[in-house]
Amino acid sequence: MPEIGFDRLIVVYDNVTFDPEGDEGSLHVATVGVRDDLALVERDDRAASDTGIVLLSEPEDVVLGATVRVRLDAPKPTLGLLARNLDALLAWPGATIAEPVDFYVIDGRYHRSTVPPPADLEAYRRVLALVGLLGQAAVFLDPIRREMMFMKDGRMPMPVTYDAADVAATPAEAAAGLLATFGDDTHREQKLAILAEVVVGVAAGQPRQGRLGHVLRRLDEVLAGVRDGYRLFASEFSYDKVRSDVEDARLDYLSKIHKTFVDVQGQMLGIPVATVVVASQLKPAKDCGGEFWIDVAVLAGAWVFVLLLWLALENQRLTLGAIEAEVSRQRSKILSDYAAIDDRFTAVFDGLRRRIRWQRAVLASIALVGLLGGALTTVGFVGLVRVDPRACVDPPAAAILRDGSDRLSVRL
Repeated sequence: MPEIGFDRLIVVYDNVTFDPEGDEGSLHVATVGVRDDLALVERDDRAASDTGIVLLSEPEDVVLGATVRVRLDAPKPTLGLLARNLDALLAWPGATIAEPVDFYVIDGRYHRSTVPPPADLEAYRRVLALVGLLGQAAVFLDPIRREMMFMKDGRMPMPVTYDAADVAATPAEAAAGLLATFGDDTHREQKLAILAEVVVGVAAGQPRQGRLGHVLRRLDEVLAGVRDGYRLFASEFSYDKVRSDVEDARLDYLSKIHKTFVDVQGQMLGIPVATVVVASQLKPAKDCGGEFWIDVAVLAGAWVFVLLLWLALENQRLTLGAIEAEVSRQRSKILSDYAAIDDRFTAVFDGLRRRIRWQRAVLASIALVGLLGGALTTVGFVGLVRVDPRACVDPPAAAILRDGSDRLSVRL
């Protein structure tokens, strides 16, 4: 057992002003313990080898309150680790999988027992927790080779290698959310299977050594995928099935919407007949002869057509209203049953609503054109008929004339 434990080395490290480069620095002999430890390593080669402390100043300079020069080599691995920064710590075998028992990081001056832990140490521990979770989701985690193995359409090895930049870029909220998702044992095996599938999808196409770092940086996407997959699993559905059902419904709605236009196509094609062709059949009428009755029949036929067209259009408008209500009901069902993936189907339902609005505009335009045709026919009738229609409807009234003194006489 070494005579100087790592806890005493931490006191030494805390009092060293390290040089910007290299492993040397100036040590302030702040306590009696530091002075005694320097004296021990100076006289005991084993203590010096275990601690990695080399006194560069003269032994007689080591007095309480003095500052001496030292070189700090790596201590014995079983004693603890001394690293210049987090990248150097991660370079130690196994440090990317489990936190070393004892360590000291010069940049930031923190160690395993630092309270409160600095942001770098908290981020490092979050990543270690994530690595442990991914190791459970993988087929296996080999701590000796420092590699996970995932399986989906073949083997996907994922070396457990990442650096300080990957640690810093790992979203803290996503990490906490993902770890919380696995905080209980409910459906744990299914959730791990979902996590493995999502991780494989995110890491696909990445260089082998950079796969884990890429997954850590895109942890938001991993968390969203796990939550979506689990909610679908809990509902006993798969995303593909939901998507297929929505697509089938979309095609059915489009067919119904299209049919509302096809059903009135015949009436729509009759509009020119009700305007140009029908109006051309009107004849000048100066008395109640045949031309007058032909004109009346043409006018009546035009407005009967307009009435029938309006009834057909009103029926299709009501049909569109029913379709829109069904689309809204389907949209609400997706929102309530599959809230996690609701946004993925927003475009489908928005497209259907736009199509319904367009179809209503088309029906309104057809109705407007039909009314315009009836109005033009009426204008033509009024312009060509020069006889009072009431006189033709009631022939005896034709014999009744009004004289200049407002007295009525009957022509015998």
